[in-house]
Amino acid sequence: MSDHVKQTLDASDRLRQLRARLDELDAERAKLHEQIEACMDELARATGGADAGSGLSARILAVLRREPTRAFAPMDVGTALRFRSEQDFVNVRVSLSRMSRAGRVRRVGHGRYMSK
Repeated sequence: MSDHVKQTLDASDRLRQLRARLDELDAERAKLHEQIEACMDELARATGGADAGSGLSARILAVLRREPTRAFAPMDVGTALRFRSEQDFVNVRVSLSRMSRAGRVRRVGHGRYMSK
């Protein structure tokens, strides 16, 4: 077998192994995100949302606090909360706006919000 063919086969094999490992890491990362979300939900229930208010605003704050350096659109928050109806997304948008005016979240741009 020529040297070029062997090099090509070796590189292809390494590439396949690296992609398989990346898939494993992606799956592990997704599991960790699920565990983090479960812990955040448990903390919200345990504290009764005492520091964040109750109901929807507490859930919104929990989403924003999971990724404090990210600017979220209302659609992002609603998706993270697994909302499906248009009215739920409207409620998130209105809540974020009110929370921003009350100083509970930071508005960083048009329709973009971050935790304080």
